[in-house]
Amino acid sequence: MGASKKRRYATPKPVMISLAFRPVLAWFCLTSLPALASPWPQWRGPAGTGVSGEIGLLESWDGRRGVLWKREIPVRGFSSPVVWGDRIFLTGAEEDKRMKIIAVQASDGLILWQREFEGTAPAHGLGGYHNAASPTPCTDGRVLVAFFSTGDLFGLDLDGKTLWKRALAAEFGDLINGQGMASSPVPGDGRVFLLCDHQQSYLLAIETETGKTIWKRDRRVRDSWSTPVLFHFGDGDQLVTASSQQVIAYNPASGQELWTGRGISATVVPSPVFGEGIVFTTSGRNGPTLAIRPGGRGDVTATHVEWRLNRGGPYVPSPVCYQKHLYVVTDNGVCTCLDAASGAPRWSRRLERRFTASPVAADGRIYFLSESGETFVFEPGPSGRLLAVNPLGEPCMASPALSQGCIYIRSERHLFALGSGHNSATTAAAAPGTAQPDPTLEQLFEALKAPEMRVRVQAVEQIGSTGNPRALPELARVMREDHWDVAEVSIKAIARLGKPAVPVLIEALGDSRPFIRWEAAAGLGSLGDLSAGEALTRALADPAAPVRASAAEALGRIGGEATVKALLEILRDPEGSVRQSAIAALGTLQARNALPGILESLRDPERLVRKQAVETLVSLGGDEAFSALKQQERTEPDQALRARIREVLP
Repeated sequence: MGASKKRRYATPKPVMISLAFRPVLAWFCLTSLPALASPWPQWRGPAGTGVSGEIGLLESWDGRRGVLWKREIPVRGFSSPVVWGDRIFLTGAEEDKRMKIIAVQASDGLILWQREFEGTAPAHGLGGYHNAASPTPCTDGRVLVAFFSTGDLFGLDLDGKTLWKRALAAEFGDLINGQGMASSPVPGDGRVFLLCDHQQSYLLAIETETGKTIWKRDRRVRDSWSTPVLFHFGDGDQLVTASSQQVIAYNPASGQELWTGRGISATVVPSPVFGEGIVFTTSGRNGPTLAIRPGGRGDVTATHVEWRLNRGGPYVPSPVCYQKHLYVVTDNGVCTCLDAASGAPRWSRRLERRFTASPVAADGRIYFLSESGETFVFEPGPSGRLLAVNPLGEPCMASPALSQGCIYIRSERHLFALGSGHNSATTAAAAPGTAQPDPTLEQLFEALKAPEMRVRVQAVEQIGSTGNPRALPELARVMREDHWDVAEVSIKAIARLGKPAVPVLIEALGDSRPFIRWEAAAGLGSLGDLSAGEALTRALADPAAPVRASAAEALGRIGGEATVKALLEILRDPEGSVRQSAIAALGTLQARNALPGILESLRDPERLVRKQAVETLVSLGGDEAFSALKQQERTEPDQALRARIREVLP
């Protein structure tokens, strides 16, 4: 290592802010003052959003070039690195109950200290994608707080001295859910907030210096693996959680519940993010995405949801909001850019990799780290330009940390520091994959037997691209029998095989997995086959709202008098997302005989349903529609929607 790489950073003092903690203001101070090294103090960085004010970050590297140092980490873990001053902190676990906290010197990768603890309770529900060290630690520059799936919570000083410890399983019961614990502690104003959603869910506020409980709030939700986000809005701070079909905001000072929003799935792993004055939440396997204005009180579903997408959300990676756009990447590698204000898609691209790590953004770039160790670097905004694909050559599950001009990436066994220097990468961006002769269908069928899930997913996608109906039986088998990630890609591939796939898709509407059913409905809609109308009409009674919404959208592409009648009936559906989809489908069909039902929807309690009714009436046109819109402009309670009506009136 050259001398330039052995620079040291003074440990910054915590930024003390009167009244409530202000994460955004703290981030600005820490990244703006040249005397301070910019920290990455918690899961997803300074404000818990995956965004940093760092500049001078690398755009291109590989396993050798651009690597300032590489350090073997002696214990496995899925938590991300956190950085404060010249110290990087990691956690790991062995045999489910032997836990480690490790401090690494940021300037050269030297391991400064390790502390080992024995878990006080079992770590439940662990698997190949997580262990007892899935939660990421946090620090305020004085105390490092680390949480493990055993329910053990530790406070250490930055030299590794134990200040306090708690056994939450002994206090409140074992943390039991289907996939272990992954929610990370969130720092703020001398306290740490910890979300424990399981059989007996609760939210804790703990004093950072002592580990004592400040307040505890029991929650009416079940399992989640999401980390809350803390931010300042209006005249106060809000702590927003996402889990089990609800987004719930709390006053971080008192634990008082502020508002709730409905419409996410029952399985929530991604963390919510705050940006552009909006809270964004994604959920479930290919589930809904919501954008909520955080200023309301009580149930704000009908009044403060700015936009929603009924499907397409990631199962594990959290989104990132950067420069007026929201970026999401699914586990199967579909990367999408959405307009943050409206939810309108700007571009979508399949990266042909699997993703567990959440994207991060800084210095005019978005970084997506795949499980196979490639980082895809995109230019932000509507261009969708891929700047670089950077391989490390090792499996990566943890999300990157950005600090002090470096990108820190934890692989399965190593910690990498990537930064500029004499060995930094200068390679141009490469497109993912290497051109190869097209394999035969038989070769692709053989690839479906591969033990690596990535290989099976890629084979399924290639089979779908052939358009060969001979592949239907094999794809149907894979959809029924393989891992759910492969099954999700399979149902989409089946729809690409054209009209011969219609019977298979109709059968899939009866699958036990909701994400298969709503993709089957979407596939039938894309094929537009009239023979699917009856099956899709039955799907309007599906117990899962996203399936009903997807069926409504599909019927809008098929048409027919029976379709219009069925869509009018579900304008009374209890879920606003379904009513909204039905109105949009009626607009697609240009169903003028549905005008009375659409006019009635102008009085719907949910603003998004009313907004869709406005857009559908504009598309239908006519004196009756515009007369109703003029009346609505005078009575509409939502200011933004009133402005939209004024825009569209002739």
